[in-house]
Amino acid sequence: MAVSRLIMELKRLKEMRGSHTLHNLWKMERSTGVKFPT
Repeated sequence: MAVSRLIMELKRLKEMRGSHTLHNLWKMERSTGVKFPT
């Protein structure tokens, strides 16, 4: 998965739901194995 796509997904998640962003990041980390700075 491209890094630019991950960044776009992160921006979209933040715009959609601020409260669930961290949970979605955690699920994405589990599924992709990529760690995001929190």
